[in-house]
Amino acid sequence: MTIVSNEELASFFHDLNFRLDTVAELNLHLANRFSVFRWLAPDELKLSSIIRELLDPSGVHGQGDAFLRIFLDMVGKMAGLGRLAIDRHAPRPKCEESTRNAANPLRRIDIFLRPTTGCAIGIENKPWAADQPGWVKDYSDHLAECGDSYVLIYLTTDGSDPSGDDDQKAAGDLGCRFLKISYKQHIKGWLEDCCQACRADKVRTFLRDFIDYVNAMEETGMRSEQDLALVMNYVRDQPGDKGFRIAYLMNDVWPEVVRRVASDFLAALEERLRTEFGDEWKITRDSDSNLLKADQPSFKASKRQWQRRFAFQLGWEIRGFTDAYFGIAKGEDSDPYIPNLKARMDEGMGAGKQNRWWEYYNYVDPLYRYPNTPETLLKLREKGEALNYYADLFGKMRQIAEPFIDDACSSS
Repeated sequence: MTIVSNEELASFFHDLNFRLDTVAELNLHLANRFSVFRWLAPDELKLSSIIRELLDPSGVHGQGDAFLRIFLDMVGKMAGLGRLAIDRHAPRPKCEESTRNAANPLRRIDIFLRPTTGCAIGIENKPWAADQPGWVKDYSDHLAECGDSYVLIYLTTDGSDPSGDDDQKAAGDLGCRFLKISYKQHIKGWLEDCCQACRADKVRTFLRDFIDYVNAMEETGMRSEQDLALVMNYVRDQPGDKGFRIAYLMNDVWPEVVRRVASDFLAALEERLRTEFGDEWKITRDSDSNLLKADQPSFKASKRQWQRRFAFQLGWEIRGFTDAYFGIAKGEDSDPYIPNLKARMDEGMGAGKQNRWWEYYNYVDPLYRYPNTPETLLKLREKGEALNYYADLFGKMRQIAEPFIDDACSSS
């Protein structure tokens, strides 16, 4: 059992706070922690857009097909296809390529390449969010229509397998046509090679920032390498096992801190919405004890007359209270979509997505998207602006969507 005294904790954090304050003072002048990726890459769609731009020979990076050639050499070698050619008349890489799956027409390949007429490459970019069932077969069928030389790539933080048993089997059936690649190894290596080939200082700076981001990638986004090194060195330099005992303790404490702050915030949001929406609405959320254990914890507001067919929902993509999104959830995935509702939500709340479980969904503001980071958790603890933001979010969904859902429920 690890036992840490109050005196040890007080001494540890007093010294560590002093060092953090010193680093903060240095950052005032050196901006060592500044990186564009803190804002440009908080979600997979934006990351996909950045990768697509680098792979585009006509991209604004101005390096022609240099980055694409390096990427294709890597893929060709891994898939046993040798050196893949590039047709100068090939279409530009694109994001969100629609598949021709009649059963699920909303399937989108995150990044799609056609370097030559007979070659197609699809990239499913999943650094944080879970993949959807059946995607391997749907995507590979679509790529096969483009020619014999096709590769389906599954890009994750650490090169993990697809989540579903059926998708793992389908991936195995594809053999070398299915590649698992990771940000930590393959994308980092590609970016390093791109840095070597790049002739523009501005673009090299961008690539180095991307490499730093990949080095710090975790399931929840970006951590400061500088902060991490500071704490690790301090823990290591403590006399005896004091630093290690405290670090071991903190490993268990942080999830509990997240759970308690999140639970307190959601309780306040529930109380706020009960007051603003009234008794005809049912507000539900995961239990406090289940908040960090559920695969996709949620917070819902549903009108009682809707009989659980629809709900305004706040959710988190991954177990651990991360990557917050909102939208209009369907009670049954087989229910038809409400006509014109998605278009109105896009117009009023920003272009979102739709699938068989959702009439509309979108990610929350980057300020609140990753609740288990210190910056966002502080905002939740203080409530104030964060509580207003989420209450307004539900209020706006209600203003736009309530009449549509009322009509759909009353006419069926």
